[in-house]
Amino acid sequence: MAHRPRWLRPRWRTAAALAVLLPFLSLNGRNAPTEAATRQLVVIFMENHSRTSIERSADADYLKRFEAGGTSFTQYYGVTHPSLPNYLAFASGSTDGKTGADGIRPGAITEANIWSQLQGANISWGVYQESMPSVCSSAVTSGEYALKHNPATPFYNVFSKPRMCNKVVPYTSFDVNNLPALSFITPNLCNDMHDCSIATGDNWLQARVPAMLAAGAEVVITFDEGSHSTSGGGNIYTALDGPGIGSSANGTTYNHYSLLAAIEDRYGLPRLNGAGNVQALPLA
Repeated sequence: MAHRPRWLRPRWRTAAALAVLLPFLSLNGRNAPTEAATRQLVVIFMENHSRTSIERSADADYLKRFEAGGTSFTQYYGVTHPSLPNYLAFASGSTDGKTGADGIRPGAITEANIWSQLQGANISWGVYQESMPSVCSSAVTSGEYALKHNPATPFYNVFSKPRMCNKVVPYTSFDVNNLPALSFITPNLCNDMHDCSIATGDNWLQARVPAMLAAGAEVVITFDEGSHSTSGGGNIYTALDGPGIGSSANGTTYNHYSLLAAIEDRYGLPRLNGAGNVQALPLA
């Protein structure tokens, strides 16, 4: 008799774990998801600080504690400059022709992306944008919200389909007790350190991330780009913490394509574009 794959053996002890697993039972030949797919993943993008500016700051106490308690990826790099193409790189494995540009409108990009992949595989996801004026907003800017920091609605197959665009919501809809498989969070222009201080962003994270960890989620905190152009977008702070993740430092070279590759591997999805040419970030 053929052996059942390890990830399908009857080892799940809670209904919550089973609920996360069920969407993967019909993969149509794709790679099986990893065991980590039964845990919720939260990705948070902050803005415009090199790793050294965070490490040397007297105002980044929470970020320092977060990486000290989990995995610190010391050689993680942005892909390019400015902000927008780094968000696109994370979402689609490509800068989609936007290297050097921050201008974008909703639905302008027709490429496949992680959101269409997740939707097609029936894997739950949500994109949470602080200060976005409404669900599936068409705004390019609104107060402290900026579309250039949104990795979802610039894509046509997200913005044009209500069932997908309705998953791109203001951060006020984020419910730590009801997390999808993948959550992506962008704080607003002040709280992500784009317009305000390191202390402001650090305090924002300290007030919210511990509850995510307590809920059992794995959390990745990274930045879009640094202040230099080493390896494209500069060396940036990136760290992972969550249940069972011990304190360690990883000096392998990674970038936003590596994070996309890790998520695609986690859920048994094919790698998109540049994600196919990098080593995946080890998330578990």
